[in-house]
Amino acid sequence: MDPKLEKQLLIKFREKKLAISDAVNKLFPFIYSLRDQALISNRMLQHYKNESVPMKERIYNVLEKLEKNFNKKVLKVLFSRNNVKEYPDLKRIRRTFEDVLSEDSSPERSDSERPAKISNVRSSPQDTRRVENPLLRRKKLRKTLLINSIRRRGLRKQNLRTTLKRPTLRKSARQSQSQSVDFRSPQLPVTCSKASGTLYQEKMKKGSLEKCIMDANGNWLTLREFEIKGKREHFKNWRKSISCGGHTLEWLQKERLIPKPPTQYRRRKRVVRKKLPLKESQRPAPGAGREESGATAGLPAYLKPLADVNSFLVTCGEVVGNLYKNRFASGSRGKCIRTDKHWFTPEEFLNSADKIDFLSWFKEIRASDIPLQTLIEKKILRLHTNQCRCLLCTEGTPHPENDDECAVCRNGGMLICCDSCPNSFHEDCHIPKALSSSPEWICTYCRMEKAEKRCPPNVARHPELQVLKMKMLPEELLKCEFLLLKIFCLYDSKIFIEDPERIKDYYQHIKEPMWLNLIKERLHQGMYNTIEGFVLDMRLIFKNCWKFNKNNKFGQMGIKLKKVFEKNFKQVFSIQEIEEAC
Repeated sequence: MDPKLEKQLLIKFREKKLAISDAVNKLFPFIYSLRDQALISNRMLQHYKNESVPMKERIYNVLEKLEKNFNKKVLKVLFSRNNVKEYPDLKRIRRTFEDVLSEDSSPERSDSERPAKISNVRSSPQDTRRVENPLLRRKKLRKTLLINSIRRRGLRKQNLRTTLKRPTLRKSARQSQSQSVDFRSPQLPVTCSKASGTLYQEKMKKGSLEKCIMDANGNWLTLREFEIKGKREHFKNWRKSISCGGHTLEWLQKERLIPKPPTQYRRRKRVVRKKLPLKESQRPAPGAGREESGATAGLPAYLKPLADVNSFLVTCGEVVGNLYKNRFASGSRGKCIRTDKHWFTPEEFLNSADKIDFLSWFKEIRASDIPLQTLIEKKILRLHTNQCRCLLCTEGTPHPENDDECAVCRNGGMLICCDSCPNSFHEDCHIPKALSSSPEWICTYCRMEKAEKRCPPNVARHPELQVLKMKMLPEELLKCEFLLLKIFCLYDSKIFIEDPERIKDYYQHIKEPMWLNLIKERLHQGMYNTIEGFVLDMRLIFKNCWKFNKNNKFGQMGIKLKKVFEKNFKQVFSIQEIEEAC
């Protein structure tokens, strides 16, 4: 790290010690991460844990120690993903360090430049500095070009300092401009780049999707539509891109000068995701998908398995996901990698693994230990150009953060997207039936996860007989819906969904038929007074399956599903194992 930059960061660290000690309100995971990265010793860890002083003072003492041995690693650990997640106030403090870093950085390459230089990326002083600045996230200033320009003009050092202080002058100009705006007025002048309009505060209070801005042509626009009109759609954050009186709307809201509109979700309406052929204008750039026959011809043997499938496993460090070829566009476009919790673009996937240099996503992300760079060069993955106008590249795909098919039946069509996870469902496939009219909708999986966080399952286990006698209260109903949905989402469950009346001679051998849709209907109508009724019906399906099919392939499918259900049942209701009871 540049000694001058390191000194500036140290000064900033010294200034922010008190603020950091306020933000870090508990020892874990902060001081443990310091110990793991060898910034403090085990003895010091025990000392800070056992100190009989207030938490804030203990954290401050830790920071005093870090100041004496300050280096870039201190900041990397302090603002690591785990720490920022645990202590949200660190985000605000991190921005002040990013400001220091941005003044000493060169501009990033644009997305269009990356593919062209994939094969011959070489380290340079700028690249090294970019890696060494783990906090750097925002677009960097062109300070070097400005300095060279000033030197060519022969300006003196004093004039150079004055010129480089332009942001301060701009800030004072902004303040004087804001004085001329009366923020108590119901109508405020707003701008977004070259677009101008009038913001109606009363309309804005109704919600973020309300048409509250009238542009110069008399058209009513939402906040997002006005952002797009100002050619700043890539911001995807109207609070930062729209200004009033020289200030962003985000700043004005923090100062409580304008209202914060309640967030509204377009997802409350069912999302159309029909698997139909794309129109000519919507098709990806030539070669963006790999559908031609004989595509594997000429490929090395170790690459053919990746060329023959629509998706494959990828890793980046310890993070694992599945990359879907039909969603891949470039590093920053096309959410093509799915983990258990999210859809990511390659750059976002890289960031989730705590990898800092976005330019190396094609090297760091690997499939079967093969970097994506190789798959791009061999045309297994096709990189879209900056001029590509397909749905992936123009953000025309609705809700790319959710799956394109129903988690139950694996078909597309009219899907409702969960607001907390990547899952999508048909309204009737979900258990219970998904209500598309609600402002925010979360699936049963996420409802169950939130319920467990609010009320962690007891360590104590219960005998099964005691659990079966429990009344079907809302909490128990949620657990049963969760268990049933888990079975519905398994591929082998398809033969158990409908009434087996069409199966030849079935009713002659089975006197009490049962199927999944019937259990689903009984749950919906509240016909189970206790958990026992639900469990007995589920077990009856597997009992009938074995009785009718014996040991053929369908009988084996029933055995497999029964094992899954029993395992989930014992886990969800904390059932005491028989061995434990003895």
